[in-house]
Amino acid sequence: VTEEEVCDALFSISAGTAPGSTQIPYRALRWAWPTSSIYITALMQKCLSAGYHPKQWQCAVAIVL
Repeated sequence: VTEEEVCDALFSISAGTAPGSTQIPYRALRWAWPTSSIYITALMQKCLSAGYHPKQWQCAVAIVL
């Protein structure tokens, strides 16, 4: 996973989207991206190479309207 791919994924999500169980809004991740992109990308790469996906990333809440 490249830094560009992580950036594209992060910025393709609506900023108004509700945060997941981590309660970190996408707006905060976007704000931090310019100074934290290396760390966020490294985290994604390590998780993928280890085959580890934190439980919080596996959860989703769907609301039927």
